[in-house]
Amino acid sequence: MLEVKNLSIKAQDKIIVDDISFSLKRGIVTALIGKSGVGKSLCATGIFGIFTNGTSGKITLNFNNEPVKNPSKIISTIMQNPRTAFSPILSIGSHAKSILKANDMLDQNFDQLLKTELKNVGLKDEVADRYPFELSGGMLQRAMIALALITKPKFLIADEPTTDLDAITQTEILSLLSKLVKQKNMGLLLITHDFGVINAFADEILVLEDTKIVEKADKNEIFTSPKSKSSRELLNAYEALK
Repeated sequence: MLEVKNLSIKAQDKIIVDDISFSLKRGIVTALIGKSGVGKSLCATGIFGIFTNGTSGKITLNFNNEPVKNPSKIISTIMQNPRTAFSPILSIGSHAKSILKANDMLDQNFDQLLKTELKNVGLKDEVADRYPFELSGGMLQRAMIALALITKPKFLIADEPTTDLDAITQTEILSLLSKLVKQKNMGLLLITHDFGVINAFADEILVLEDTKIVEKADKNEIFTSPKSKSSRELLNAYEALK
């Protein structure tokens, strides 16, 4: 289990996230939900101790009751927009090599490791030699998942991972993530405001509202008896669109 303790984030003089704590379990999809602009994406970077764009903060991370000194050793992230996450002048294979090198994991088994993870996400070996602009949005998101897996993380953070994809590809990507969580016994923090996604893929839900985690519930509870203003409003919007 990964324990996130006392995460606080401030932008200039405004408190965005105020001393929140929660845990992520392996094999479980935990959704972090809330309205747009509430600070969900800042939580994702804050877990890594990264505070950018004028933000500052603090966090304590524990894994199996031991302090986490280097979050990237056990946590990987899947960004919202892969088009901006990848360098256009590097192949997918070069990106993978850079990630492993940064984590002191690059060795002679690199080629086989990359092939294995590409296969795990439904991509052919040849994708390693492709550049981001040569791949469709769905293929690029699959490639990003493969690169997230290449360090053999215990936990994944996926920040609105299907925002720019069509409905069919969205379902394929989220189904893939859900399957990998179970197969590899990873914990997944899925950041979203989409109750359809929560209904289909989440096990547990955290609700971020007014700088705090105001609700923690399993999927059945959030759909039958939502307790916070944000969860009620998001659920009502979802029901209205059905």
